[in-house]
Amino acid sequence: MTLLDLFSGIGGFSLAARWAGIETIQFVEIDPFCQKVLAKNFPGVPIHDDIKTFKAEPGSADIVSGGFPCQPFSCAGKRRGKEDDRYLWPEMRRVISEARPSWVIAENVTGIDGMALKTIISDMESIKYEVLEPLEIPACAVGSPQRRSRIWLVSHALCGIKAMGGRFEEVGGSQNKYRGTIYAREKVNPQWWEWLMGYPAGWTDLNPSEMPSSHR
Repeated sequence: MTLLDLFSGIGGFSLAARWAGIETIQFVEIDPFCQKVLAKNFPGVPIHDDIKTFKAEPGSADIVSGGFPCQPFSCAGKRRGKEDDRYLWPEMRRVISEARPSWVIAENVTGIDGMALKTIISDMESIKYEVLEPLEIPACAVGSPQRRSRIWLVSHALCGIKAMGGRFEEVGGSQNKYRGTIYAREKVNPQWWEWLMGYPAGWTDLNPSEMPSSHR
């Protein structure tokens, strides 16, 4: 199977796809640092820089994935929803309708519920996708020492699969030795961050010459 990875970040979706034996064939990511990390860890996979100018070929991928920007819905922001200029779900919907993959996986913060979740489900149904029951999965459910709940939407093109899913409750309970630590984002130890988020050690390591000026 093949994956078209939108809003790729540093490649979390594609790392999971690699573990599952799925080949990533295209990234769409605008951040220069993230582009460097993707190029390092997925050599040869093309990277397009702007979702607004990306055009997908019909049938080009089996899966389209994307964690479209969460700022319009996050409790850490102003929660302007569809009025926020970073509301890019319509662009993801457009790419899905162009590519016509068998499967779509979308992810966002829990704050999207009550703001745009119903619109997204309706949009998917309008382009002939069945949306399975939304899942709320915290990071601790898969072994990470943090809650970090997210909404996951899995859709299948013109299928008759019975809706599956449910709510994932918080599991685990292991003590996080970093709990309560106050730190500035720019001073976070990369090795600690990679461990916290489940990436292999060294995933974001770049040579100084490769580092975008904004990250030096």
